[in-house]
Amino acid sequence: MKIIKFLAVTLALIAVIVTLGCSGGKDPRHVTDTFSSDTGDPFEALPHETFDGYGFNVLIRNLQTCINDMFQEEQTDDKVQSAVYNRNKRVENRLNIKLVCTAKDDGFTELDSIFAGDDDYDLILPHARYCALYTAGGYLYDWNLIQTINLDGEWWDQNCRKSLSINKKLMYMTGDISYWSYGATNLLLFNKDLFDENGLEYPYQAVRNNSWTIDDFETLIRKGKKDLNGDGKMTVSDDQFGYMTMGFIGDVQAYHATGNTVVNKDADDTPYISYYTKRAESVWTWYKNLIYSDCCYFQDSLVNYMTTDAVIGFREGRSLFTDINTVNVPLMRSMDDEFGIIPWPTYLEGEKFLTNVDAGMHLFCIPLSAKNVNRTGLILEALCIAGHQDVIPEYYEVTVKSRDTRDDESYEMLDIIFRGRVYDLGYYNVQLTGSVGANEAIANNFKYLTENKVGSMAVAWSKYGKMAQERMDDYLDTLAGLG
Repeated sequence: MKIIKFLAVTLALIAVIVTLGCSGGKDPRHVTDTFSSDTGDPFEALPHETFDGYGFNVLIRNLQTCINDMFQEEQTDDKVQSAVYNRNKRVENRLNIKLVCTAKDDGFTELDSIFAGDDDYDLILPHARYCALYTAGGYLYDWNLIQTINLDGEWWDQNCRKSLSINKKLMYMTGDISYWSYGATNLLLFNKDLFDENGLEYPYQAVRNNSWTIDDFETLIRKGKKDLNGDGKMTVSDDQFGYMTMGFIGDVQAYHATGNTVVNKDADDTPYISYYTKRAESVWTWYKNLIYSDCCYFQDSLVNYMTTDAVIGFREGRSLFTDINTVNVPLMRSMDDEFGIIPWPTYLEGEKFLTNVDAGMHLFCIPLSAKNVNRTGLILEALCIAGHQDVIPEYYEVTVKSRDTRDDESYEMLDIIFRGRVYDLGYYNVQLTGSVGANEAIANNFKYLTENKVGSMAVAWSKYGKMAQERMDDYLDTLAGLG
């Protein structure tokens, strides 16, 4: 039976590999005020347990960006990585453990060990979209059952907790233990110099007033278009656009920032498909008409993000706006113009600002084969609290640097952006709605539509809706069978 289960999960894993398209709480800067209250410092309030130098083994993807999130071997000039180093040493000394990094080429070359029930790993950090496979195979521990983790703590991401559970079981999680929960968050950059040249008001106050909408966004975009060489044509290398973006960034963000999700949940925490609605269709009509107009440049091909024409155009001062993952913001410091950070606009005035968290990040999974789950829980709790106190404040500081100057307005905008992080269960768990070919699934929402230049969401829904519901039913039946 174990061999059959292994083969089934392995086949499912291969299917997801084909499909992978991309790789709330209080302000983290205010940790000093938070922990000077009567409740004291939560790190110091942790149980005084030690584990005799135990090697806590973490299986992680062999990508430097992933490894850096959790491990740093020595002090460095990089403030965020130094904070990671200090956090790890602080936890290691407190609990008498050693954090051990096991990096594999794709992070999954030893799945047979986990599936066989071996206890080689205390923690696994898969690509977020792989977590569903571990769950369906019955190989993960429910975080709600771990007594040494305080999931109510502000250091755990409450949006993730609420969104990614299924039937009140939480099999994977993130929080301030990882700066990737911030780094994978989408946001908008705007070119301050171009705004000044065109006499345009920065959107900061509109965000504060909760009046920054997609209509305002489009008005500014259309004002940003300029045929710089006067040849009567808009070309990506020569002219100025109002908005430059690419697939799996702008399109996915447009869907989620305007209040849409592939999957939602009912009062019992049971998922249901929410992909195709009047609002979603309205947003798609608006977005496709905008990005395929001559005031925008949309790049569909998936290449190295920082070398895309869209990003290069913004860095060279030829675009009013671009989308970007937070982790890439510091790489913009080399541009001559000053830029600002704002959230994606809302669908209607007064709605909450929302932002997609890219599913290319990793999530934290505790294998059922782990020897001592409460020890694992305590280590994770300590790492998360220390990350909240030490790492995330530094991450904020680095993100809002524009060249050598800190942009306090962008600092304020990050608070708003991070409070509205969206972890769409249907976008993360592609097993819920199925996957066909490269990106041909409703799990990839607007990416499928832009890639195939689909005129209406109804086309995608008529093609994949029935399959999606069947896959949803099968997946939920599998989870119910696990008990």
